[in-house]
Amino acid sequence: MNRARPLLPFVALLAAAGVLLAALGAAGAAGSWALTLVLEGGTAALFWGAALGFGRLAARALKDLPDGRAPAARRFALEAGLGFAALMTALHLLGLAGFVKAPVVLVLLLGGWVAALAGRDARGLGRRAAELSGHPAVAVAAPLAAVLLVAASFPPGMLWPSEGKGYDALLYHLQVPREWLEAGGVRALPHNVYAYLPLNFEMLALGGFALRGGAFEGALAVQWLHASFALATALLLALWAGARTGAPAAGAAAAAAYLAVPWNLVTGSLAYNEQAAAFLGLCAVVVLWEGGIAPRVAAAAGICAGAAVGTKLTAAGFLFLPALAAAAAFRDREEGAERTPPKHLALAALAFCAAGLLLHAPYLARNAAWTGNPAFPFATRVLGRGHWTEAEEWRFINGHFPRASLGDRAAAVWTRGLGDPGYGLAWLAAAAAGLGLALSKRRTRALAGGAAVLGGMQLLFWLSATHLQPRFLQPLTVPLALAAGLGAAALPARAAWPAVLALALGHAAWHGALLERGAQAGAPPDAREALSNPAVFEELLDSPVLKDRRVLLVGDARAFWFAPGTVYADPFEVSPFAKAWRAGGGEPARVFDALRQTGADRLIIRWDEVERLRSTYGLDPEITRENVARLVAAGARRAESPSPMLEILDLPRP
Repeated sequence: MNRARPLLPFVALLAAAGVLLAALGAAGAAGSWALTLVLEGGTAALFWGAALGFGRLAARALKDLPDGRAPAARRFALEAGLGFAALMTALHLLGLAGFVKAPVVLVLLLGGWVAALAGRDARGLGRRAAELSGHPAVAVAAPLAAVLLVAASFPPGMLWPSEGKGYDALLYHLQVPREWLEAGGVRALPHNVYAYLPLNFEMLALGGFALRGGAFEGALAVQWLHASFALATALLLALWAGARTGAPAAGAAAAAAYLAVPWNLVTGSLAYNEQAAAFLGLCAVVVLWEGGIAPRVAAAAGICAGAAVGTKLTAAGFLFLPALAAAAAFRDREEGAERTPPKHLALAALAFCAAGLLLHAPYLARNAAWTGNPAFPFATRVLGRGHWTEAEEWRFINGHFPRASLGDRAAAVWTRGLGDPGYGLAWLAAAAAGLGLALSKRRTRALAGGAAVLGGMQLLFWLSATHLQPRFLQPLTVPLALAAGLGAAALPARAAWPAVLALALGHAAWHGALLERGAQAGAPPDAREALSNPAVFEELLDSPVLKDRRVLLVGDARAFWFAPGTVYADPFEVSPFAKAWRAGGGEPARVFDALRQTGADRLIIRWDEVERLRSTYGLDPEITRENVARLVAAGARRAESPSPMLEILDLPRP
């Protein structure tokens, strides 16, 4: 191998990042971004090394697992999938015990690294690392990776207006582990229903916050860790498609096709959980397909799939059962494959489901202890609604379960699904062409058929069991990217490589333009300031609006922007303002007393968010401009506000 070849992807990534920073008007922030690359990338690498070490220990119990036709992909999927399942569970248990402290997390991660490196030949590891970095898919995907990593370097809440500038991250993906860190462990948060979800990725965020000394200090590391799962999904697809077809262009096409999806750029650069769920689900598929449908293999795959479900609950419909169905339906159809007897298939399915369910034991137990309902906030009509009132229960049900008619759902396949700009016609055409070509060739037909079954079941689940958000269809990009890669193997190399490069470079330019628009919409601060000073939002806590104040948020739940102790409630709970209004019977003096009991002395009211929530999930009827005006007339003082949609109210002294 040419010694310079493993360095080419890194040169391509840095060059693409430099061009992008210049286009953003942030060329002067190149040095700061390089520091971010080292610091946040290093933190993500610490978690990855530990996970691979724990996965290596787990994989030793499966030493008789058949190699399959893609041993590198199988080994990576097995070790990473099992390792992250173990690491997420360990951090969950440590959090419940109140032991998520920097020294404990550091010892845990270093222990994983020891397991990863013990008994390894350093020279052999270096050689394999060089081979991996020199894989054509890595170089082809480098420009797309550069856009993703630059986007992940912006402070939380600055990018992507289509996602409310990371609304969910500011509400719970970052905020819940932040509150857990401040509380000294994983605890019930009655004001934030999302704390009652399994939150596997957020357990990693909790560990990262502890390791870095705080939530603001660790926020970018969490974004980079999530972005790394997108890159790992692309790499696993590349290894699998390339080995299965024997065509390097196939691996490069699969990796590029995955990273080329705009939704994967948006979600991957935020502290969300989609990319972690997609990677763990793909690990389950690869382990099942390459290891054979046997109980021990199925149990390992079930752990990976169970970890995906614990990362994002919708993965139960998007990945858990569809992965098993795809492998059971098509794996035996490969040339030379032995038929699996129905009895063995039934045992494997049982092992798969049991292992996946076992992984949820900590989540189910702590929810049962907190609310009496192990599945809370689900199944509340059967198992109990915990601390909720009936109105809060129905607000959550109406906000999370399908309401559209059958005809509307059929139309939504295009209008709110595949036709969404977050997928794009060029990408869809490449995926469809790849699937057609792969199904037409004997050597790729079985795997392409499995990908089609997986994708078809995902689309059916999206239509029948979700409220049809375009982003929720993101898991479909995994089997379609695989299909694009398999299809590229059917083309002559002289045609395949130009097509792959056009796909990667064209979408990298498109993603750069999307990022530029997103950064402009995020002002203030501008891109250069944001990338030069990742703590820019933390410094807002010293602004006159917030300094020495304890804030109560009304009509807004993006508490991550505010100081510890900020009073808020998620959109499904009765807001503290509404509770105070009811407690005071609408009489201003008594309402003031009830508001003071929350500990707050300043109200920040987001009227644009109030209107959005009123038209979507519903909102407490007490939150109105008329009621706020009554408080002002009774002595509350309006403070200066930076926006007409933002009202700041100081409570009168008692």
